[in-house]
Amino acid sequence: RTNGVANDPGDEPRVMSSRTAQRQREGLGAAAEKKRKRSTAGTPGANGGPLLPYEIDSDDDDDVVALGRPAPPTTPGAGPPPPPGAFARDVVEALTCSITHQLVAQPVVAEDGHVYEKRAIERWLEQHARSPTTNTHMGPRVVEAVAVRQIVERAVAAGAVDAEAAASWHAHAGRLKMEGALPGGLAAATEHFERALRLQAAADRQAEDAHGGAADPAVRLLFRGATLKKQVDDLLAEADAAGVDVDCLGFRRSSEPRDERNAAAPHGQPMREWRDLTEDVSIVRVIDDADELERLCERPAPGASSEVHWLEEMTELCGREFVVGLVDDDLKSYGVGDYHVPFDAVILVSETAGRAAI
Repeated sequence: RTNGVANDPGDEPRVMSSRTAQRQREGLGAAAEKKRKRSTAGTPGANGGPLLPYEIDSDDDDDVVALGRPAPPTTPGAGPPPPPGAFARDVVEALTCSITHQLVAQPVVAEDGHVYEKRAIERWLEQHARSPTTNTHMGPRVVEAVAVRQIVERAVAAGAVDAEAAASWHAHAGRLKMEGALPGGLAAATEHFERALRLQAAADRQAEDAHGGAADPAVRLLFRGATLKKQVDDLLAEADAAGVDVDCLGFRRSSEPRDERNAAAPHGQPMREWRDLTEDVSIVRVIDDADELERLCERPAPGASSEVHWLEEMTELCGREFVVGLVDDDLKSYGVGDYHVPFDAVILVSETAGRAAI
């Protein structure tokens, strides 16, 4: 085309008006712009927004250009989607004990269907017959929630919990593993304390800025204590192997490997041998498994003259600590609360440091 004249092969030359030529140019420009839009669909939108699965033609509000799938349906009356992180916050809230207001480290499900920290809800139920969450009547039965504990561990590991709450959870989990209430022992407990210490470093700095002082030093002391205990255990093992008597140093042994008849069970495990514990001083914890406790009570313990017998009410003993009230050498059992339990149904917590039952 030259000066408004279009030359089509095989046709006679014809004259195109300036208005027609202008409209054609505008049409070609609009088509090119639409093509450009479609070719760039799926790239980040304005302000670096997310990729769009479709493109809307600005020239026609009803023209939706699908890119591999249709536009998402709309639901009449549906509100806006929850803000980012809202779901994670809801999950963390559901995994927080309403008594301790902390993430559960040893979670159980009570009869009201809610999750609680094991020791906290057991203490609550000793004095109340109602749910701390719903205020409705409920019994004392609680069930260990292993899957919940795994979810909490993953939430903490994924950073879904703020540093202060995560540090508190690690410190509590470390305590429980040191005591044998959770599996893992000293090595796992030390790792929890170390992680808690790292997480709390930032919280400590924030506390200093906001309040002019450092945050709770418990985590640091727990980590130091666990580290020292590991060093003591290693020292005692090395001394035993070398035949060196280091008892003069006053270190307390967690076991007595030289006397298998009185050997203590591994920390957190039921007793393997009968021991003549001190009444009103020694502390034991009844095993968590009610079915296993019933089985042990319905047969004579090793060396016993007869069984202690099982009562349904004894279910409430599971997982609780007691000061030994009576030592029965004939039945090879200990009096805990109002009942007798065989020695191999309890975990020895302390032989010498008595305290009120938990």
